[in-house]
Amino acid sequence: LDRYEVVQVPSGRMAYNLWQRSAQRPRLTPRRALVVAALASVSNAELLASLPSLRTTHPTLRLSRLYRGWDEARSVAKSLEASQYTVHYLVDEDTRSRQGLGSTTPLATPEQFLRTTPGANIVHVVAHGVFNPFDPMQSSLFLETGGAGRVLKANDLLDITLEDVELISLAACQTGISDARPGAEPVGFLRALLGAGALNVILTEWEVDDNTTAQIFAELYANVKLGPKSAALTTAQKRVRATHKHPYYWAGISLYGSTY
Repeated sequence: LDRYEVVQVPSGRMAYNLWQRSAQRPRLTPRRALVVAALASVSNAELLASLPSLRTTHPTLRLSRLYRGWDEARSVAKSLEASQYTVHYLVDEDTRSRQGLGSTTPLATPEQFLRTTPGANIVHVVAHGVFNPFDPMQSSLFLETGGAGRVLKANDLLDITLEDVELISLAACQTGISDARPGAEPVGFLRALLGAGALNVILTEWEVDDNTTAQIFAELYANVKLGPKSAALTTAQKRVRATHKHPYYWAGISLYGSTY
């Protein structure tokens, strides 16, 4: 962290595809950002219904409400607005009610997310995530109940095009965990997002701390237009490391994709 800014690319094929896309794509002027806040708790019954494999690995798991999530979403939005982005929100019903947002703020259903994300240049998602070790492309983000249910699977992202997305961050637990399949290609949210055309992706490598993760993303987006995204992330991690020494608090957030 003190010597390098790190950007990871998980395979040679993806590195080549990213190089081609970044060379051909014109630099975007700040236009549109999407901030998603799905902060409600997830019961054990919901988890087991969505991910039956957890019956053997995490039979009693439940996910508590993300109490710092709205602070994170608002700080990210304010930083993006200061950088001349027009910010749109998707929220779950619990957050909409608690924050008094009213019915004009769209709900963060999986269908709405898949419909809205392709038109954004920057996307930031605060939600619960769970990695599925038995079928990584079925790893899940928990959003708001909709016609297709509450869960967005990594596999669902393969059906959309994210070629306008210069950065998408999934600030949810375990979104950066992948598994390798024949050909050494990674599978999981990383494969889905880069494969859909996003230039840069920020994911988490484990069950990250709610408080320090909010701090890192607030710092990152405050600096994201000042230089490379790798520099913004490194600066944010160093700020958090100054008060939380253990790598658990700051090292679990990784940048993947283009260096631009």
